Amino acid sequence: MFKSVPKLSSKSKRPVWSISIYKGNSPFGLSSDSINNPVLTAEDVIDVPAEFIADPFMIRFQDQWHMFFEVYNKNTGKGCIGLASSQDGVHWEYQQIVILESFHMSYPNVFMWKDELYMIPETCETNSIRLYKSTKTPTEWEYLGDIMKGYFVDSTIFEYNDKLWMFTRSSDRDKLRLYFSEGLLDVWHEHPMSPIVMNKHIARPSGKVVSWENRIYRFTQDIEPYYGKRVNAFEITKLTISEYKESKTSFLLEGTGHPGDWNADGMHHIDAHQLGEDLWLACVDGHRFIERNKYLRKIESMYVVLKFRISRMFKMMKSSKKKGLIF
Repeated sequence: MFKSVPKLSSKSKRPVWSISIYKGNSPFGLSSDSINNPVLTAEDVIDVPAEFIADPFMIRFQDQWHMFFEVYNKNTGKGCIGLASSQDGVHWEYQQIVILESFHMSYPNVFMWKDELYMIPETCETNSIRLYKSTKTPTEWEYLGDIMKGYFVDSTIFEYNDKLWMFTRSSDRDKLRLYFSEGLLDVWHEHPMSPIVMNKHIARPSGKVVSWENRIYRFTQDIEPYYGKRVNAFEITKLTISEYKESKTSFLLEGTGHPGDWNADGMHHIDAHQLGEDLWLACVDGHRFIERNKYLRKIESMYVVLKFRISRMFKMMKSSKKKGLIF
């Protein structure tokens, strides 16, 4: 007799992440009004077959806006760091992958320090916090060394009162740790009150620390009841090498709940920048769940890879023609 075969589900839900731009009169008064969002999706990536893009950080550098973000590669099943550029911060054009390693990368926290451009992407797979520096342009980066060893997620560095500070979540999903240092590659000291948070709803960083009206705020993502649910903000009311205090604000960044919206089911990142007294610009990400037949998904993945290879071939031919190698 034939043994009965257990019935397997051919359908599954997966999140589709994309990136948008919000504007407003404060980091807590942002909206997407009059902006055609999302401004970037996986479809814009032309040099690797992208499953999704997320974790955007942007910076004004060399008279232009540059946005760095995770690109999840369908071929490798790992993230790498992509770059898009903009003149006005609203209309973006994808450029290229700028950092590609053998391990997973995400959360490319880019920042200026002593007039140099640095990046600390998430590299917890290497059991370290790695520091990169831009050598010439935002497309060229070199690895300088490890800030710290250990399993840390979404490390976020900022300057305050002549010191460098870093929020980072440890391997315990409910613990947010705080460190301080005199320099990027100097010794990092754990704050005596660290871990400063022991609550998985508010422990994971979700963007840069911002300063507004002489106060500083940290953003945190709520990973329950599922990853990428919402973003909260906390005002840091006391920060010294011996004390830390914070209070929750009313700020909430979450999905619309409307099926079909790019952010219908959640949001988990914000990077806000002040452009003027009452003008702020922020890049955010969001997702919606889509139900996919697992067999059709395999076919779709093959199509995406094929489409990418054809696109790359035409790009190489175009480049060769410009150089006079093709007549």
